[in-house]
Amino acid sequence: MAPTPQAFAGSLSGKNKAEIVDILKALDQDTTGLKAELEDRLEQYLQDNEATLREDGQFKGLYVARRKRRSPRDDSATPSVRATPSARGTRASEDLDALKTATGNLAGKAYDAAATTYDQSVRPTLNNALEEGQEIATRSAKRVYKKVKDVTGLDEDSLRIPDSPTRALRSQARPIIENGIQRARPIVEDGIQKARPVVEDGIQQAEHLRKMSVRYWRENGKREARQALRELQAHLSTPVNLIKTMLFLEMVYLLYCLIPWHRKELQFPPSKFSFHAWDRFLYAMFWWMPEIKRGYYLPELFAMFRPSSNNAGAGFAMWLIYTVIPPFLLSHVITFLPQEPVKAPARNTRSASRNASIAALPAWDPLVFCLIRLALVVFPITSASPDFFRFQLEAIGNLSGRALVTALTGGFVLAHRLAALAE
Repeated sequence: MAPTPQAFAGSLSGKNKAEIVDILKALDQDTTGLKAELEDRLEQYLQDNEATLREDGQFKGLYVARRKRRSPRDDSATPSVRATPSARGTRASEDLDALKTATGNLAGKAYDAAATTYDQSVRPTLNNALEEGQEIATRSAKRVYKKVKDVTGLDEDSLRIPDSPTRALRSQARPIIENGIQRARPIVEDGIQKARPVVEDGIQQAEHLRKMSVRYWRENGKREARQALRELQAHLSTPVNLIKTMLFLEMVYLLYCLIPWHRKELQFPPSKFSFHAWDRFLYAMFWWMPEIKRGYYLPELFAMFRPSSNNAGAGFAMWLIYTVIPPFLLSHVITFLPQEPVKAPARNTRSASRNASIAALPAWDPLVFCLIRLALVVFPITSASPDFFRFQLEAIGNLSGRALVTALTGGFVLAHRLAALAE
């Protein structure tokens, strides 16, 4: 004889982990995980298969006094209160689980008794009272109708409620609307006939403009685009212009990092609590429209010139003094470009002629500028740089990215120098 399966009953909140695992095994479900996960898994399975399991004698007791399913919890955001207790509190936890189990069983039995009492006593009484009330209302309505008929002497047709005036107005308005539609139809058709050539002419003009644009692009657009590309190539192929472009882009990135950006919010219609009269006027005009909010960021362009904004001005000054001015000055001293020879003045000439014969300031070497600047930018990344100095330079931009751009610019200048020597 096959053994009788174990019947489960009571609320899930009062069961310990072992009892929940037994129920999941009986339902052929996964039994791995914490108690909270197992309880949520079992609760979801019971809710999805309620129509089948409620009729099963082994599991129908689980639907008595079953509490509403909890929302999924995030164990990573909130620390779980079901964490493994310490050795000192293990016994207290087991006693608490046993107390919850007993409380859940008592609640289930009380719910069963209340449901049985309601089905046997309360529901028949309510049904009988409802039927008696319907019969009393029907008899009272018949008596009132008969009494009104005897007093007034009116027949059944006279006592009927007349038709709604809205219905009569609708029936009268229907032919008027149909007549208006018939009259308006030729007017609309005539307007369509008059507007059709105008629309067709506009379409033809747009098509002609499109064809002219395509033809102009085929004839002149490619040539002008190539000419612009050639001019850009000629501009960036000289070391001086290349360095200027690199410094300009780096300065723009530096200002982007230093200047504060504040979030602005555009709201329409404006708030009724605004202090501006124009906002209150717009709210009074467009209060009925749905509220639209759009957020955007705007830079504080004059933040560098304010006394309170010391970080922006100091960062820009550090970038200029540390990475731009020293390489520029040293490239005048250390240069590998051919310079004009210095002619020594004759002793019997005047001082003005002696000063005029001396050569001007030596021209700066772009390659030396890039090499010295690369060394200054790479130095804070190395271990030889003090930490406080590296932190200050990192506050005005990414050091590794700036070193990469500086090295790339130096490579371009070196390529130009080698090409010039090859010629």
